[in-house]
Amino acid sequence: MDSFLPVPYSPLQQYLLCLHRHFNARLDELQRLSMDDPKLEQILREFEGLTQRTKELVEEVAIRLALEASRPFR
Repeated sequence: MDSFLPVPYSPLQQYLLCLHRHFNARLDELQRLSMDDPKLEQILREFEGLTQRTKELVEEVAIRLALEASRPFR
C-alpha cells in the first residue's frame, strides 16, 4: 500500500480510476481464493486499506463541496 498515490488536493479522474482498478483487482483475486488460502488474509488487508483510502477521499470531497457551497458568490 505504500506505493499508492497520495490523495491529491483536487481529486483527479486518474486517481479515482486507480482506486477503481485496485478494487476490481482485489475483488477478482478474492473470487479465485479458497477460504484456507494463505493469501486471503493479505488480500483482505489490502481491501481494507483501499476502503479506508476511499472513505477518506469521499470525506475530503464532501467537506470541500460543502465549503464551496457555503461561500458567497462574487
